[in-house]
Amino acid sequence: LKQIADSQSSSSDKLINNPVYQKVVNNLPQRGLLFGYVTIDGLFEYAIKSPYFQNLKTKDILALRPFIKIFQADGFVASPKDKNLNIQRFTSIDRGALNNLNYLTYSDQYKTKLLKFAGESPAFVVGGHNIYKEIQRVQEIFTASAKVPNAIFDGLLEAQKQKYFGKEISLQTDMYPLLKNEYLFTVEENSNNQDITFFLELDKLENEILGFEKIVDAFIKTDAIFSPRIQEVLLPDGTRGEEIIATSEKISKNITDHQGFKITTLQPGNLKWNINYAVIDKMLIISSNIEKIKTIIDKKNKKLFTGFIDGKYFQKNIKPILWSADEFIHFKVESLIRIFGWHENALFKAYTEPFKNVSAAKNFFDDGISTIYLVDIN
Repeated sequence: LKQIADSQSSSSDKLINNPVYQKVVNNLPQRGLLFGYVTIDGLFEYAIKSPYFQNLKTKDILALRPFIKIFQADGFVASPKDKNLNIQRFTSIDRGALNNLNYLTYSDQYKTKLLKFAGESPAFVVGGHNIYKEIQRVQEIFTASAKVPNAIFDGLLEAQKQKYFGKEISLQTDMYPLLKNEYLFTVEENSNNQDITFFLELDKLENEILGFEKIVDAFIKTDAIFSPRIQEVLLPDGTRGEEIIATSEKISKNITDHQGFKITTLQPGNLKWNINYAVIDKMLIISSNIEKIKTIIDKKNKKLFTGFIDGKYFQKNIKPILWSADEFIHFKVESLIRIFGWHENALFKAYTEPFKNVSAAKNFFDDGISTIYLVDIN
C-alpha cells in the first residue's frame, strides 16, 4: 500500500513515464480484454531467485543473460474476435546493445508465394522471406550480445556442416546462396505417419540446381546417417556379450520420372524412411513422402491448386494478418499433440482441448518485433 501511495507522488518514478513502456504501449492496440507488460531483465532476475531455477543448472541459465539483455520489455493486448482470440504483442529491442545490426529488418515483403503448395489441412506450417538472412540475424544477435567473435558462431555451423556434408562443401559459396529466397516447411498427417516437406524458391535456376546436386553428392559420401545395431563381443572374462553400436548406413540414390519431372530418392540402407526431392519450375521440393511430390506435380499440370490458402478459415482469419508479415507460423493443436504423443496425457489434454488452431504472423522493425497471434477456440 505504501508503494501505491508513493507512486502517486510527483517525485516518484511512474511506469507510464518510462520510455521503454511508452514504446511498447504505442505499438499495441489501445483497447482489449487483457493487457500485460513485463521487463525482460526484471523477469529474469526474479526467475533465477526462485527455488525452481535454483534446482536447475544455474550456470547454464545465467549464460543466457547476455542474450536476454538485448530484449528490453514485452507487452501484449488480447481481444476477442468472433470465435477467436486475437493477441497482439510487441517486444522492444535495445538497438544500442546490438551495434545497429543489419539483418534485423527486411527491405522486401514476404510474398507467401509458396503457401499455395501446402495441403488442405496441415498440422504445422512455417514460412518466411529468407533463411540466410535469418541465420545472419541470429549470428549478429549472438556476437553482439555475448561479445564474442563471429568465428565462434561460424564454427558451430561449420561443425554441423562438416558432420553431414564434409569438407568439400562451403557454407558461404555452396549452401548460403541456395537459402536467399522464400521458404516453406510443412508437416501433414497421413494414415501411417507424417509427411514432412520443405519448399524453397529458386532464383538462378541452373546454377542452384547444380549447387544442390553437389551438396547431395557430398551428403551421400559422408555416410552421416547412423543406426543402432547389436554386436556380439568377447568380454575380458572370456564370456560373450552384446553391445549396441552405431553403424553408418550407405545411402543409395534412385531417380524416377513422373509426368516429365525427375524425382530423386535417397535411401539410407534398410531404414524405413527416405528423402525425396524434385525441382518443379523455380521451386525445390524435399519431402519424406514421394507421393507428396507426385501430387504437387499432378496439381501443377492440371492447374488445380487447392489447398491450405483456399480454405474458409485461412481466407477469413489468416490472410488479413499476413499482409505485412515477415514470418508466418500455423499449427493445429490436436494434430501437434498427437504427433508428439501427448494425447494420452489427460491433464495436458484438458488444458489444450479448448483450442483448435494457433496462427502467428511476425514482423521485424528497427526497434522491436511485432507479432499477431490468432487463437481459434472450439
